[in-house]
Amino acid sequence: MTTILTQGEGISREILVGFLTYTLSHPRPINEVMSPRWKPLDESFQTEFNGMTTKPIKLDELVLTRSEMLTALQHHFTVRDRDFLLSFKQGQPDWSLFDEPSVAALPAVRWKLLNIQNLAKNKSKHQEQLIKLADVLETWVAGRIL
Repeated sequence: MTTILTQGEGISREILVGFLTYTLSHPRPINEVMSPRWKPLDESFQTEFNGMTTKPIKLDELVLTRSEMLTALQHHFTVRDRDFLLSFKQGQPDWSLFDEPSVAALPAVRWKLLNIQNLAKNKSKHQEQLIKLADVLETWVAGRIL
């Protein structure tokens, strides 16, 4: 099955860096963004999506694209990325490990880091979150679909 995602260049390292920047800006924990619990798309596809694209797509193709996207992103994910995300979650990001260290100045990234630093005051909860993230990142390094 060919989708726009898998045509042409597909997912590149640059797109992965954009995705990682998104995870650093997202209000949900990083592990939840990188290991999503997919919601059924049936209803929203029919009421909000179907007919809105320039090229028709079926629901089953759209659902498959989600897992294809994660697999393609994982292909570019490195141990260095893992180490950076863990340092970020520890509240002390090593920006030298990230391809675009300038994102450190983004307000949403700064806000998330502040929240992580506040969470670190509750050592047990912070450690629990670090373990969850480490588990997800290991599956990404190994290239396994979650």
